[in-house]
Order: sequence, then C-alpha cells, then structure tokens
Amino acid sequence: MAKKLESIVQLAAQTAQQISANSGNYMAFLTTAAHNFKYNFRDQLLIYAQKPDATACAQTDFWNKHGRWVNRGTTGIALLVDTDRGYKLRHVFDMSDTNSRAGRTIPIWQMKPQYEGAVVEALENSYGEFSDKSDFAECLMQTAKVIVEDNFSDYCAELRGVKEGSLLEELDDLSTESWFKGLLENSVAYVMLTRCGVDPQEFFNGEDFAHIYDFNTPETLSILGGAVSDIAEMPLREIASTVLNLYREEQKQNRTFAGPPASRYNHGRTQPQNKAQFERSVEHGTDVPNGERLPPAQPGRAGGPEGRKIWDAAAQLPQKPQERLLHGDASQRQAGRPSGEDRPAGHRDGGAVDGANGAGTGRDREPESVRSDEVGGSDEQHQGSGGGSGAGGDRVRQLTDPLPTEEEQKAAIQAAEDEQSSAFAISQEDIDAVLIRYGTEGKFSIYEQFLKKEGDDENAAFLKKEYGIGGFSVYGSKKLDIWHEGKGIKITAAPEVVTVLTWKKAAKRIGELLAADRYLSPAEKAKYPEYRRQEDARIARSKISGEFYSIINDYKDYVTQLGEQDKTVDRWYLSSCADAFNVGQKKMHARTSEGDFILPMMREAMQTIIGENTHLTERCEAVLAQLSGPLAAPLEPTYDEMNPPPAPPKEYRLTLGATVYLGTQGFELLAFDPAFPIINKELPRKEFDRLLAENPLNDGLLQVVEEAHAAEPAKPDAPGYSHHS
Repeated sequence: MAKKLESIVQLAAQTAQQISANSGNYMAFLTTAAHNFKYNFRDQLLIYAQKPDATACAQTDFWNKHGRWVNRGTTGIALLVDTDRGYKLRHVFDMSDTNSRAGRTIPIWQMKPQYEGAVVEALENSYGEFSDKSDFAECLMQTAKVIVEDNFSDYCAELRGVKEGSLLEELDDLSTESWFKGLLENSVAYVMLTRCGVDPQEFFNGEDFAHIYDFNTPETLSILGGAVSDIAEMPLREIASTVLNLYREEQKQNRTFAGPPASRYNHGRTQPQNKAQFERSVEHGTDVPNGERLPPAQPGRAGGPEGRKIWDAAAQLPQKPQERLLHGDASQRQAGRPSGEDRPAGHRDGGAVDGANGAGTGRDREPESVRSDEVGGSDEQHQGSGGGSGAGGDRVRQLTDPLPTEEEQKAAIQAAEDEQSSAFAISQEDIDAVLIRYGTEGKFSIYEQFLKKEGDDENAAFLKKEYGIGGFSVYGSKKLDIWHEGKGIKITAAPEVVTVLTWKKAAKRIGELLAADRYLSPAEKAKYPEYRRQEDARIARSKISGEFYSIINDYKDYVTQLGEQDKTVDRWYLSSCADAFNVGQKKMHARTSEGDFILPMMREAMQTIIGENTHLTERCEAVLAQLSGPLAAPLEPTYDEMNPPPAPPKEYRLTLGATVYLGTQGFELLAFDPAFPIINKELPRKEFDRLLAENPLNDGLLQVVEEAHAAEPAKPDAPGYSHHS
C-alpha cells in the first residue's frame, strides 16, 4: 500500500509541474476542473491526470445506491484522503465506467437558453447588476471578475508569503497582485463558461494564461489552484440551484424538460428517465456525490498548500525547461478543448464512443442504447478507463483494489432501493439540529442580532448574510447534508428527501428556540462573555487601525502637495501593519515570509510624522499612546522575539567526489586536503570558501560547526585545484 500511495503522491506532484509548464496544459486542466467543480484542487489534479474527460465521479457504493454498478476490469481514479495517520487512497469512478439495468442513468444538469434570464437574475442578486443582461457569456465573466475581487485578497497575502524561489520572486508586491488577480479572473471565468456550456475559447487563448508559467513552485501553484477551485464553486452552485428550481416550476406546469433542437450549449449524455433522477443529478452538479467538499472560499485557509507530502515530492522532481505557450499553442489547446457535448468525447453508457464532432447530441436526441446485462462482454471493456491521457496513467492502472463482484454490487443496489423506499420526510428535530449545530461564533452573532428585537425581514436578511454560501453535514435522527445560499438552507437526508428552509422560516424558528432557551448550549453560554470581550477588543482595535491608516494617507497627501515626496512613508507596508493590528496579529507578512513585528513599525511611522511638526501631530500622539496601551499589549513583541539568538556558525564540509560551483562552473573534488581541496586551480582555502559562498548551489555542503577548531596553516605556494568541470 505504501508503494501505491507514493506513486499517487508522485503523480500529483508531476501533474502540478506539468500544468504550470504552459498555458495549453493549464487550459486543459481547467476544462476537467469545470466538470468536477465540487472537488478540491488536489482531487481535480488527480482526476485530470488519470481521466481528463471525467464528468461525474463517485465511489462504488454511491453508484450501487443509484442502481448502477462499476464495470468489471475498470480502473478507478485514485484520490488522496487526509487522515490522522497520513494519506490513504480512495477510488472514484466516472459514470462512463458504470452500467445499469434498462439504461438507468443519472443525468447531468445543463444550461439552456430559456434559463439564461433566471440565472442572470440569481447571479445579480448575489454579485451585483450587469451592464448587459442579454449577453449571457459576458454576465458569467463579469461574475467571475466581481467574485474574484471580493475574495482574492487573502489568497494574495498567502501568495506573497511563499513566492520566494518562484519566478514571481523578482516582482514587487503590486505586480504580483496584478498578475495573480488577472490569472485568477481568467481561470474562474474559463471554468464557469465551460461548465455552462459556452465555448471558453471564443473569449480566451493561451496568451490570457501565459502567467501560469510564473507559478512554477508547488506552493504558488497550490494557492492559485485552491483559489480557482474555491471561488468558481460558489457561482456554479448558485447556477445549479437555479436550474433545479426552474425544472421544478416546469414540472408544475406539466411542461416537458426538452427544448428546441438548436442550441449553443453543450448537453448531457442521456436524457432523464424520471423527475427524481433528474433532481438528484441537477442539484449535485457534475461530480455526483454531494457533501464531499468543505465549505468553499474561506480565505486564509483554502489557498494554502494542499498537502506537504505532495509538494515535497514535487520539489524532488527533475526540473524540466518550461515553455511558454503564446502564439504557437493551437494544437495543444485543441487537445484540451471540450466538444459540443456536456463533456469531452468519451464512452457512452451504452458502450459506444461519442463522436468527436458532437453528432447525435442535442436536445432532440433519443435516450442512448441500453447496455447488455452481461458483465465481461466486449462492450464492458474500456481500454482507456481510468488511464486518461494525463501523466502517470499507465502506472495508476496497476493500483486499483479489486472491485466487488457483479453479484455483490447488484445486492447492494437492491439494498439501496429497499432503503430508499422507506425514507421519510425531514422532521422538526432534524431542522432544529441543523440550526443549533451552526458554528459557535456565528451563533453568537445571530444571538446578538435577535437581542436587537428587529423585525422578521431584518432578521432574515441578517441570517442570509451571516450564513453566506457554503455547506456542512450534521447528524440528527440521520445524516443531513446542508447547503446554504441566497434562497435559504437546503437540507438533504437522501437523494430524494430534500427540504428548503427559507431565511424567514429559519429566522422564525431560531426566535422560537431562543425563547425556549434551546438555541445556545450550556457550554456556549459559558463561552459567550469571553467572546464578547474579544469582540469589543476587536472593535476597539479596528478604530485605532482605521485612524492610523487615515493619518498615513493624510501625510502622503500633505508631502505630495509640498513637493517633498521623498519624505513619504511606506504606505503599502504600513497598511499591512494596520490590517494585522485590526485582527490581533503580532506580525505582517507583506515584506518577508518570516514576517515583521507591527508595533515597532507603526510607532516609528507616528514618531516620524510627529518629527515633521505638521497638522497631524496631535492625532499621531493620540495613536502613539494607544499603541502603548492595554489593547496593544498582547501584540508587543518580547525581548527574545526582538533579539533572536544568532544562527549557529557553519562551514563547508567537503568530501571526495563532491561537486562545487565557482562562479558559473561546476568542479568535482579529485583530492582533498583541509587547506587545499584539489581541483587544478590554485586558490587558498579562504578564497575558495568565499567563492563557494557566492553560489547558493553550494549551500548543501554547509554544516553547523559543533566546536571551534583551527585549520592547519597551508603553505602559501602549495598547488590548489584540479580544473575538472
């Protein structure tokens, strides 16, 4: 098992390196990510590596519960799962690698022209008005721009802290922010367009993603990939929910779901067999299992590296020259381009291969042919299943554990059908469990809102803003999957047991729970006074940081008007100090990855302005006093923090055969003497060490000096180094 894990870790690392090599690889990856938008970046990376045309992935037990079994001989897509003891593997299978009786399918939600208006309205409610509502693709791209603007800053702050060693390192912070923001906007827009069936290559080409080349370290690519995955998921969830609601409204009016034959959109592989099947699939999106993803876009967390072991493996890979894909990437773009269907060409449910030109797809197409029940027949064998065309596919082919037999899977299918037939509606007990088990600090905010005794509309609006868009799972009388968004709280107990609690209904029930003293638990009541104290301190710090930032801006304007710009303080770093002070952090990380203590920098800035004897003096003195007051005391660096012990002395430890670098040339040590390593070039040891220190490639030879020792004096005219490059 250890070898299997190591192979998948290496595969993830190799794939990360490949998608940052050029824009063609990256655009192909974004296409796969769009069809699997509920999976996190690491999972999307592995899906792309092993089966880039996958659109609906789930584990065997999920398919069995929905009346489908995984074909014999199929190789699964190996994904990594974090556990307390490290990684373990789980395998998922694309729907194209499953079979069923009588062609039973789980259709995939799709955009249609008649849905555009409602989807645009839903997006406007969440992300603001659009300048041209008639252009659906433009609305999607404007949504991407707005949502990136609202969410990218914390990811960018993390990026600045880890860009050392990447091609971004030489950029100043403003350029780093500009490149990251532009690439993030284009990536999120590309994913949204792809999933909504609009050809993204009508709007983007390789040049729009050229900066992916600069995210050439595991850490920087991880932050970019995590940001794209998290941010794109939010509007796509909103779109999927809107499509489901529209379908339900059509059913109430006894209208068919099929539309006119002509469409610019990509379409699903099969038509829905019944309402329940379609509702399941349309609310799940493309990666069918729900509840497998943490709540999206939580800044400061999701953008960090997805797994240290993976990125350590990436660091050990040989560095290959990366090629920018600008004008000459047409052929590579075509390889990653989606076809006219809802997914790239692949295997149908009936065993046939979809035409690359999209023939046979469209709104009027008939249900696909039914596959034979015989397992192991010629139409069961998918030569490319699970292998994909991504890196490492052949190796992963050997890693899959044996599947359950056909009889075992069919027995599981029957058991799932029996269980679903006895499903019952979501109870009041379950609804209360969902409301009560919300996060503690969020519940405190809600509790304080209800203390204001405002009306139902105000309370409902507050809940909508407090919850935002996201999801979690709780256990009431059974497992409940929760998704909260603009319309309310959707509670799913089983694929066909769904309740939507509107924000007004949620506000009403929370009011009842508060009146019955059931909303806050005894433990939460005990924690509330400390929460209130910390919240008051945060509000007070916010006022101080706001005044500090205002003074910095006013001083800049003052010296600019006097034509003395050379006196301007470093507003960029000081604003980062103000932000860190606001949230109660000792350090800001805008300048170095280790961070700088903020209080000394903030005090120095105030004292500098006071020394100029301007109209800002009194305000500076007031802020200076507050920076030495009780609110700032927890952020005061200690003596040891301000005066860390010096780094232990190091010296170069040389061994025979070691390679050293002098200037730009490498030399192999042919003989070794402590005073004169022999490489056919006459240099005393001191000069030799100086040259070693000039090239960081020699840092691996450095070791801490355990105890001082004197080197034997060298003869001044002794021969030095044997030149062997």
